[in-house]
Amino acid sequence: MELLSPAGNYESFIGAINAGADAVYLAGSAYGARAYADNFSDDEIIRAINYAHLFNKKVYLTVNTLVKEKEINDAVSFVKPFYLAGLDGVIIQDIGLIKIFSKVYPKLELHASTQCFITGVNAANYFKDLGCVRVVLARELGLDEIVAIKKETGLEVETFIHGSMCYSYSGDCLFSSCLGGRSGNRGRCAGPCRLSYDVYNATNAKEHKDGYFLSMKDQCTLNLIPKLVDAGIDSLKIEGRMKKPEYSAFVTSIYRKYIDLYNDKSKTFKVDSKDLDKLKSIYLRSQIQEGYYERLKGKEMISIDSPSYNGSDDALMGKIREKYLEDTKKIPVSMYFYISTGNRICLSINCRDKYVSIEGVEATKAQNAPISDETIKKSLSKLGDTFFCLESITIDNDMDSFVSVGLLNDLRRRACAELLNELLSDYTRSLNDINSFEEEKPSYESKEKCCIVNVTTKDQFNAVIKIIDSNFLLSVSSDLLNDIDIKSYDLNRTIIELPHVLRKHNIKKVCDIVTTYDVAYFICHNFEEVYLLKNLGLLSKIIAGPEIYDWNKEAATVISNTSKYSILPYELSGHEIKDVISDNSIINVYGRVPLMVSENCVQRTAFGCKKDGLCGFSHIVDRKNVDLPVYLSCNYCYNIIYNAIRTSLHEFIINGKLKSSNYILSFTNESYEETSDVLAFYKDVLDGKNARAPFMEYTKSYYNKGVE
Repeated sequence: MELLSPAGNYESFIGAINAGADAVYLAGSAYGARAYADNFSDDEIIRAINYAHLFNKKVYLTVNTLVKEKEINDAVSFVKPFYLAGLDGVIIQDIGLIKIFSKVYPKLELHASTQCFITGVNAANYFKDLGCVRVVLARELGLDEIVAIKKETGLEVETFIHGSMCYSYSGDCLFSSCLGGRSGNRGRCAGPCRLSYDVYNATNAKEHKDGYFLSMKDQCTLNLIPKLVDAGIDSLKIEGRMKKPEYSAFVTSIYRKYIDLYNDKSKTFKVDSKDLDKLKSIYLRSQIQEGYYERLKGKEMISIDSPSYNGSDDALMGKIREKYLEDTKKIPVSMYFYISTGNRICLSINCRDKYVSIEGVEATKAQNAPISDETIKKSLSKLGDTFFCLESITIDNDMDSFVSVGLLNDLRRRACAELLNELLSDYTRSLNDINSFEEEKPSYESKEKCCIVNVTTKDQFNAVIKIIDSNFLLSVSSDLLNDIDIKSYDLNRTIIELPHVLRKHNIKKVCDIVTTYDVAYFICHNFEEVYLLKNLGLLSKIIAGPEIYDWNKEAATVISNTSKYSILPYELSGHEIKDVISDNSIINVYGRVPLMVSENCVQRTAFGCKKDGLCGFSHIVDRKNVDLPVYLSCNYCYNIIYNAIRTSLHEFIINGKLKSSNYILSFTNESYEETSDVLAFYKDVLDGKNARAPFMEYTKSYYNKGVE
């Protein structure tokens, strides 16, 4: 089992290694999901890779942001020097980049990031087919689900054991980008979930409570170590690249201690309460919880009263710094130096099982005093910025020769560089280990028009079926299937929107839906559903949802291999849409942007579960009195928090800037009347008729600016 630690800078890296990490994950100057961490320069990354390998440790580079079409070539080039240096793996979100890396860098391990929203065996197999050898699972999974993924896929699995937790499923959160332009999918999350909200009761519209209902307590799983080890998890991951070096070092040391304690069967496993107290004093929020491993959800996981951190213990911080951060490990070497008049000077170095010998200039007869052993030793032992320390030196000096100190220093530097190359020869790669890459063409080239009206409520369904015409397909939420009779509608013109989250316990329910209803298409919001339907032989009926991100052409090609259509991501600007759009692309032109998809439930946290099995809307209100609808999917037990203001791109259709044959209108909490008016308006817009929008307030969302 691997203990995987975070490093936001080189000092954190050294601390993690000194404290017992088996591997460290870090980011460079770009493409990492913590853009505001110090992060590493290119030279520091290579130095970290070398240092880790000298002590049999590993380094993983986070390339876990979504990548725009114009950035693809730079992203591939960015990794190249680290690949050549022997980088052990990349943690990656963008499926286009995964596909490219699997071809260009065949010896590099690919780890699907937790941003990939992997919740089950099917999603894991999707990424296995792309070339990933490890999946970083969604934090929301229970131990039984993790064991099943490990057993049924043969993939390595990595899970989080300590640190901050997101309220939303990672990779499925647009809260920060929609409200402030800082995208979590680009490593720039502003953390709006840490703010206070009024939560309104779905069963009593006037009742509300104020608190930090979206702020998760920090995770601490020391007491779960035996169960995590026995579950066969390959890598236990500590969160915290944004935190100080002392945090990474100390948390690593504590988990190292208890993993080793459990693995030592001659000793009894018991967590010392003093260690827990110390952990709480190092950048943890005021309360802790163990995550979802043994708990489905609940208010016990939420820091309702305060999201703030505890103050740190200065005395403890000083001890941590002294123990783990003020020194680096060095490899002892033995030297032999030869100098004789008329012969080339020679320095030989022994280290472990490696031996190098480097010759220098020809020694001359001393004109005044010959070079002394003391001067030679002083020069050759200056190993300060190398990975080595001098254990012993033998000097063979005829005591009649001279060579300058500068030439001795040059000899030492060359010998150390050659020794380092020898020690790392099993890790480094050559240019022959890099392949060229050519873009593939999409599997599907569909010319069939696909305009969709998606409804969430029964009232919306009743409104739409009265005025919808043959130019549109009707899409209904799977939550509606018990409340309406879609078989009375033309199933050839019908789509079923599958749940935004699919977990192991709901697989049968979704299988029953897709085998019972012979509809035109199914909208899949996650990789779990895409791969499940593919295996059921329904490949031609899949519409990939906007959460299956095609930010670049290569990602679009990957998606086209497992879907007929793809709804383009919300965060793309108009210019970026033009970069990736194809005949298979569907553009969101109307509806509220889903800000978060959460396993936890604001209704349950604030007021307790409704326990009526009925889906519907609640709402939360922020500190600026902005009202955000919250959809409660009781059938599948998750929440969706939506933007307060609807998005509408009708202006760009009217002025000809948004050209496509495929659009989707998504209705969330609109009334019967609103739904009728909006659909009638868009019918006129798409027919090229003059029409006036039936709503005053709307946003153009990401169309003009996208995200950084």
